[in-house]
Amino acid sequence: MPMRNPSRPKPSKPFNFLQLKNWTIPGTYGEGGGLYFQVKQLRTKKDANGQSELLWDANKAGEKVPRVSKAWIFRYRDKRTGKLQDMGLGSFKTVSLSKARELAEVQRDLLLEFKDPLEHREAILKSQKQEKARAVIFSDAARQFWNTHKASWGEKHTADWINSIEIHVNPKIGNMVVSEIEMEHVWEILNPLWRTSSETAGRIRSRIENVWDFCKGKRWVTGDNPASWKGNLDTQLPPLKKIRVEKHQPALHHSEIGVFTNSLREQGGPAARALEFLILTAVRTSDVTKATWKEFDLDKALWTIRDRIKGEKNQEKTHVVPLSPRAVEILKSMGDDRTPDAYVFPGEKPGQPGSNGYLPSVIRRMNEGREAAGLAKWTDPNDGRGIVVHGFRACFRTWAQEGRFDKQTVEFALAHRLPDKVEEAYARGTMIDQRRPLMESWARFCNKIPSDEPASNVVDLLDGMIPAMAPVKAK
Repeated sequence: MPMRNPSRPKPSKPFNFLQLKNWTIPGTYGEGGGLYFQVKQLRTKKDANGQSELLWDANKAGEKVPRVSKAWIFRYRDKRTGKLQDMGLGSFKTVSLSKARELAEVQRDLLLEFKDPLEHREAILKSQKQEKARAVIFSDAARQFWNTHKASWGEKHTADWINSIEIHVNPKIGNMVVSEIEMEHVWEILNPLWRTSSETAGRIRSRIENVWDFCKGKRWVTGDNPASWKGNLDTQLPPLKKIRVEKHQPALHHSEIGVFTNSLREQGGPAARALEFLILTAVRTSDVTKATWKEFDLDKALWTIRDRIKGEKNQEKTHVVPLSPRAVEILKSMGDDRTPDAYVFPGEKPGQPGSNGYLPSVIRRMNEGREAAGLAKWTDPNDGRGIVVHGFRACFRTWAQEGRFDKQTVEFALAHRLPDKVEEAYARGTMIDQRRPLMESWARFCNKIPSDEPASNVVDLLDGMIPAMAPVKAK
């Protein structure tokens, strides 16, 4: 059967399967109705430059070649542009002649309906892709979210995040398609933990909510988030702040701070200096580990902390800390290289701040030393739990409130938000003049080792150097 050249306007005789099977002459051949049989020569060797080349010379049309690929195409004219369009219908090896004719018939029907075949197929493929994406299960989505964000998290939070999902969430909804998860499923996860492990429950709810929002951003799901709180779970569960039992961080009794601080000074390394600096300034761990030299004015003995102060969500807050002479002394002991962006108390990795275990490791070493010497560990006198770094803020607060310092000055020193929002709106100053003698007295108290008599009377231990202060009233 003679094969027609596609440039010819009239169709040839119908295709014959056996002839097509043995056909090895490159070209495009039409049967009519838009169905074409395309034969291409395969590249069989490389030239001296490593580039593939054809053994068949295009100028010698009509010659057989040793290796070819064969496929079906549907050729039609775009009604908007008038240009010819070729649409692949599949390989000759996988699509039979009869199937190719059926596919060509489908495309002709689309043209009669004024639908573009290529655009129609693209729409179908897009829809199938979306349906496949919507079938993602929660455990896979959670793992994708975790992989996306863990680079910006600390080591402890990274491990805690995925562990909480695998322990509490995946056993119940891990194999569920995300789009099928409803509020009732989330409630079943949270309800057993809501009153017994409220902090864990709150974190899990937030993490499920984040994974859902991640999927929504990927266009895998639509609609309301089943883990959202307002107008959703808040109708089924009581607010955590009303049922959460506050568990105070274990803290050293303030009467022991002098002994502890003097023992701390015997420890070597930047972590020990950082812990003493934290005690003297009554700040949080991250404020010290992430402190850079540009935040300090040693001449004025001031430390300005920005962006790391705990406050309202998305609120930038600044805390200015007046530094005692001992605190300045510690800073100066950290070396002469004070590059503005360098960390004052660097971690083990060059150019990185200390990890979450940076300061707790100092307390651990000190306790190990006390055990070896037959002494008791440093513990909270109320419940016997081992002290933690954050507990030194409570130690400072107890000492200050038992002394002659007004509550507002102490709250400013701890960078706490005032409970009265109106009062807070007016209290825009930094109270440096009131807080400087407070911090200097605290530093002297931390340096003093009390005698055997009771040391609960903080005023006596202040050596009478600080007069009583009147509360600062809002203007």
